[in-house]
Amino acid sequence: MNKALILKSLLTLLGGLSPRALGEITRLGGVTEDDLRAFMRLNAGEKALRHSYEGLLTGVRRYLDRASAPWPREVLTIFAWLSDHHRDDRTPFFLDPFSIRDNLNQGRDSFDRFMSRYEGCWRILRPSSAADGAKAVNRGFLNIRLKSVLDRTQQAAPTFSYYFREELGHGVDEVGKAVGLLFPMAERVNFLGQRLSSFNPHLVSMVWPVREARRGHATHAVGLSLIPNARRDHVASYVWASFIEGSELWDRDTYVQRRQEEIGSVTRYDMDKEEDRATVAEIVGEVHVSQFEKLRAVRPIVV
Repeated sequence: MNKALILKSLLTLLGGLSPRALGEITRLGGVTEDDLRAFMRLNAGEKALRHSYEGLLTGVRRYLDRASAPWPREVLTIFAWLSDHHRDDRTPFFLDPFSIRDNLNQGRDSFDRFMSRYEGCWRILRPSSAADGAKAVNRGFLNIRLKSVLDRTQQAAPTFSYYFREELGHGVDEVGKAVGLLFPMAERVNFLGQRLSSFNPHLVSMVWPVREARRGHATHAVGLSLIPNARRDHVASYVWASFIEGSELWDRDTYVQRRQEEIGSVTRYDMDKEEDRATVAEIVGEVHVSQFEKLRAVRPIVV
């Protein structure tokens, strides 16, 4: 969404509310009624935008959180994006979390079973598309959780945050991040999101076949990913995911601490080095030797 559409959506929402509701919004947002009138009268011009825009967003978000009346999906979807547009873990604008949630809730048992198998944190291994052509494997960190798309409501959808290594050239690496939604369909776990990068905001997708051979939480997953690299090439590659045991039960503080540790371990393993091969083999596990060989042998496709 561009700024003009954001402002128009906010004005439309405010214009349809009662004076009592508008008064409550100004109170919750810490702005005055004069601020609100100026914002409406100036049609959200730059002066009004700087003065009261964030306060009105805060007030509207808090008002919607408390309101018991149903809101049209269009308003909720727009405001979910409006309230998240400045956050680091925002939901990509092209996804409708309410539609995905409603689709999942049609089969609530299946949805609960899906989350009980995949919620939590994962270590991700992918063959590297390094420019130097070396046989290497990139390590990343993935978090799958239910996220409330409107603060303190039950409007939740399954989301993911994926931290991965990207090579910027000249020996410089950094950790990239992608966020989005995931949903089961046709015996697949489908991931669809977007890189959080102003210069490289491309789509990110991944798919894991659903394996129902055992009960309880999944311990590993295999699949395919399509992720743009720092050169803006789209890289299709094989993916191995290892679940971090107990991570679905972490509280917020534990998650933040462990996330920082895992992000610090995002790196590239040189498969020609014995020490790096041993580390990759340890992550994959002894019982999955064939997957380890795939990581060594399969090369990504750059398009």
